[in-house]
Amino acid sequence: MYDPAARASYQLPEEALMAGRAFISGIVHESSSWKDLWQWFIERNERFDVLDRIDGLEVGQRILDRCRVLKEYPSRAEPRSPQDGDAFHESKLAAFDFPLHQLVEAERQRQIEGMVAAAARLIRLVGSRA
Repeated sequence: MYDPAARASYQLPEEALMAGRAFISGIVHESSSWKDLWQWFIERNERFDVLDRIDGLEVGQRILDRCRVLKEYPSRAEPRSPQDGDAFHESKLAAFDFPLHQLVEAERQRQIEGMVAAAARLIRLVGSRA
């Protein structure tokens, strides 16, 4: 960690590194809710094991399974109707397949909660040392 006032770098203790650790994937990014991204991904991939690293959780497997279904049977997509006032509906994943949207959103929220929990652990650790 760099301290600009001291113009020096310091190494964080291992305890702080571990307390502040959260495991996330690209799915945590807001762009994971873009319809075009998922359509492109499904069209161009025969296998979906690129997502296997989603923490090995059941929701990750369900995302893969849904992608496989949509690849094999595109007519099984379940688009959601536009919601009132949603000017960007057509660009969202829900406009392509609502079940996939729900799975991706659940995983995004889980990862965000993991980051918040890591930050809270780090704050408690630092607070206990002050």
